[in-house]
Amino acid sequence: MEKVKVTKKVAPPVKDYLREGLLALVPDYRSGYKSTVITKRKSYPDSRSVNWLAQMIARYHCLDYSLMMKRSRSVLEQRHNISLAFNAGLVLIPVKLKVAKSQNELATGSISLNEIEDIVTMPAKAVRKGPSWLSKIIFKNGKQLFTLNSKKTLQERMRHGQRVLSDYQLRNGSNDFNKTLRPGSIILLALFFCLYLLSNTFNITIIKPLSTFSGIITIPRVKLPYEFYHPHRTQLFCKSFYTPSSYIT
Repeated sequence: MEKVKVTKKVAPPVKDYLREGLLALVPDYRSGYKSTVITKRKSYPDSRSVNWLAQMIARYHCLDYSLMMKRSRSVLEQRHNISLAFNAGLVLIPVKLKVAKSQNELATGSISLNEIEDIVTMPAKAVRKGPSWLSKIIFKNGKQLFTLNSKKTLQERMRHGQRVLSDYQLRNGSNDFNKTLRPGSIILLALFFCLYLLSNTFNITIIKPLSTFSGIITIPRVKLPYEFYHPHRTQLFCKSFYTPSSYIT
């Protein structure tokens, strides 16, 4: 009788997790895997560790993971339990989600700060199998996740995440796609456009060429979609234009 070779399911790429809406990266060493990725749609077992997935998310956004850690440690003034801001819509905070059975196992996972709706303290006398859960995170879509951190600790981690997010927004500007241009900039651009049309229509020189105003006019920063920053397709672009210099102290 021939032996049937059991193969692991191929985990989806990181971009699929982000498009579905990332909720949590949970360390999970059952069945030969190393983590479970929870999205708004479903949960995926993954052979990559939580730390490796975080590095892949940073790479997807063309960010240097080590520089992000260095900057966050500087902002929070601590070396462990570091929150990371990948963009204004994705901030991962550390949460203890399991009991490590060996030194090689991770006990801390990552939760998306932006998706947390509420934190509930577990009853002290509740009879449960496995670890004694201390709190429960309720996400905005209704999913729940038990943790080994107290509600007070999680609230502190959320404040740390807000500090890291504020630092990110201060250095990179707002990530609101609907507010890439300020009202004043729109009026100024409209004025120059009207003057340009008049000069062409009546063949008169009303304004100098726009190149002479390069020292006065600054082009607003335009936010591009996720796909444009994909490292496999725009690696050279990322290195030359979208460098993570904002994380360098």
